[in-house]
Amino acid sequence: MRISQTAASYFFTVFVLFYLEHEVPEHRGIGVVAVTTSAALSLVTGPLWGAISDRWGRRRLFLFGAIGSALYIMPFFLIVDTHSPTLIFLGVLLGLNVLHDAMFGPLAAWFGELFPTNVRYSGTSIAYQVGPVLGGGLLPLLATSLFFLGGSRPWLICRYFLVLSAVTVAAALAAPETNRRQDESTTTTSPSLTRR
Repeated sequence: MRISQTAASYFFTVFVLFYLEHEVPEHRGIGVVAVTTSAALSLVTGPLWGAISDRWGRRRLFLFGAIGSALYIMPFFLIVDTHSPTLIFLGVLLGLNVLHDAMFGPLAAWFGELFPTNVRYSGTSIAYQVGPVLGGGLLPLLATSLFFLGGSRPWLICRYFLVLSAVTVAAALAAPETNRRQDESTTTTSPSLTRR
């Protein structure tokens, strides 16, 4: 589940700086301003999406972010093609604070709830660390390579991101919804109650 979530994060915070420098050199500073603003906003939007997942469900909200990110990747490149600093700024914020944070906000609770207490730390830790290596860690290098391999056009990057998103969406669909399930420690019945 973390593969396209971290890919979206690295795309909008690392690769986008290279891409804007290459494609919109007259507004090269807008990327740094957008990423910095988005990071500050994430202090609010991350917890906000987490709180919304308590009400609407972790999987539903996560899938909104994952599918939305997959569908947004091509329009984002079209937004950059406008060369409008305002649209580019808003485009980065939409990608990070809405779509990415809709995936990231519910993750901590969802991953913790997916594992029984006797393996919770190990299961959550492995899931949290392996996904970013496969999705986010390689993204800046691969996206830059695919950009030049595709003749300085983003079509190969879009295909790559769609593959990562398909893996994430399939994993999220296979995972159960957990936000209404009680923790194992609270579901045990008191011995004094079972005697009656």
